Amino acid sequence: MTSLSRLGVALAIVSFLGAGCLSNRPYGVSSSNPDEELLINGMYSAPVKYRGMGYLVRPSDLVETGNDVKTISPLDNPKFVSISEARAEDYLIDEIDGLVIYDGGKMLFFPEQILAWHEIVNFNIADEPMTVTFSPFTETAVAFSRSLYSGEIISLKRSGYAWNNNSVLYSPETGTMWLQANGLAIAGKNKVGEKMAVANSAIMTFKDFEKKYPNGEVLSSATGFNRKYDVSPYGVYRESKAIYFPMATKPVKALNGKAFVYGVDVNGIFKAYEPGLLKDTGRGVKHDKVGDADIVVWVGEDGVLRAHESGDFVFSYPAAGGLKDRLGYVWMVDNATGDLVLGEKRLSGISTLKTFWFFWSAFHPDTELFAKVRGKGTVDGSPELKEGEGSEEVDGIKLDVDPSKFPTGNTKVEVETK
Repeated sequence: MTSLSRLGVALAIVSFLGAGCLSNRPYGVSSSNPDEELLINGMYSAPVKYRGMGYLVRPSDLVETGNDVKTISPLDNPKFVSISEARAEDYLIDEIDGLVIYDGGKMLFFPEQILAWHEIVNFNIADEPMTVTFSPFTETAVAFSRSLYSGEIISLKRSGYAWNNNSVLYSPETGTMWLQANGLAIAGKNKVGEKMAVANSAIMTFKDFEKKYPNGEVLSSATGFNRKYDVSPYGVYRESKAIYFPMATKPVKALNGKAFVYGVDVNGIFKAYEPGLLKDTGRGVKHDKVGDADIVVWVGEDGVLRAHESGDFVFSYPAAGGLKDRLGYVWMVDNATGDLVLGEKRLSGISTLKTFWFFWSAFHPDTELFAKVRGKGTVDGSPELKEGEGSEEVDGIKLDVDPSKFPTGNTKVEVETK
């Protein structure tokens, strides 16, 4: 049995009892919906005041997961150890991803093996309050500043809700619920419609982290909680044909629902990239135009998929820890900002989100796509499908949820997967 299989075959031990219950809802979430119409992404065009709360999403689309701070405990006093010490803790699997962030003096690695059990790690970088978050239902890891644009500092914990299967976080200081994938405040007493600032980070395997940053540090398994970090609390969810909760909006059937993509948001225009295709295209470098912006999307020698504004520069291939342009100069990645830098020249980094296609396309139904689509071949633009194209007829097996648990009229997932 491979180490990856060992992670996946553990029985799911996180209970979802009570999921979908609409009575006595936590944090005052309404059991009914306002009359305003939704946009195609399942959100209101502006925050709606309803029964003492503000909402950007329908209250009924906030699905109770059965997991809150009592079952999924955030880490508020994380400990970091050297790579050799982390190896000695004997839980890390080389091929499993983690989130990497620069703390001002060294690189820190947050293994998804620990994040899956806690979902939130609150910590500081110098004087800046930070948080690393993870949603196991959508496989999204994102770092944020906990210092809001208003100057308020918040702490984060699990709310017990999910929206489109993405975890919803809660800040008790403001009474606000935040979508984990992008830090948008989608419900609460205050701040609805505001966003947390996304911090620069990267997603890479532990093996690649160890090779690139031998002096880096790793989130220790000595968390103070008795957890089996060498197995997944969600069993074979990542490889399965199922999702846990109903969807507010329908995914696009261009790809298998559980296919991984990296999505970018460029001035409100969205595009997703299939990482395997990108690695095989143009030596791992793709110049693209998203909206009016010229960008470059590339996979580095460290396995990290990054995106940057490209301006008038043309790049050839990853090299020496950076990206080589057609004149032979190597631009390096600024670990603090994520920008590409060559002397005084600087190209801004663009945040990428690694997630399942079902979530990305349901949240951004007008997304563009760079991927191989059944019946169409390589698509580079709108994934508009004709009959017989896409994942619909791959094997007749659909991503679905048990409708008996969710009698609220939510949209069931109708995307098929291998």
